Parts: sequence; structure tokens; C-alpha cells
Amino acid sequence: MQTGATRALHVGAMPLAQTNVEADVLIERTGQPQLLLDGIRSLRPAGRAIIVGLGPSDEMLVAMSLIQRREIWLTSTFRYVNTYPRQSIWSRQVA
Repeated sequence: MQTGATRALHVGAMPLAQTNVEADVLIERTGQPQLLLDGIRSLRPAGRAIIVGLGPSDEMLVAMSLIQRREIWLTSTFRYVNTYPRQSIWSRQVA
């Protein structure tokens, strides 16, 4: 089994819906509801969607029927600025 990204997309250059991508993982960090929806639509069945940070408001609509039908794993993460030093402990161990 191989891990790591094989492709990254800049949706500012081409809308995600036009790429015909079927991804295993979505990392959404803009907080824009439409981009989250487009990203979830691009996931393969049993794909994983990760929301990073906070959106523009306290609430966001998600496409639950799509998430349930395709058995998408949806999770989020948040961290405060300057929580970790610039060079993390992992990068020092690898170097």
C-alpha cells in the first residue's frame, strides 16, 4: 500500500466539477460551503472529507444524503495559531 498525494488541485484555476476527479481524500480549508459540497461530490465511495479551521459562520449545511449514500467519512480539525513551533518535532526527527 502506498500513501501520499498523487495529485493536488487548485480550484481557482479550474472548477472542481470540471476536473472529473474521484478522490480518496478531501482536505477543505477555505470554509466556503460550495467548495465543501463540490469536494464531497468528487469523493469516491467511502472517501474521507476533512474540514480544517473555521468557516465564515457558526453553521454550515452539508449534503447528508450524499454523505450517507456514498458512506463518506466527514471529520474536522482546528488548531490555534502558534500552537506548535515553526519546525515541528517530526521534521526534526526526520532530518
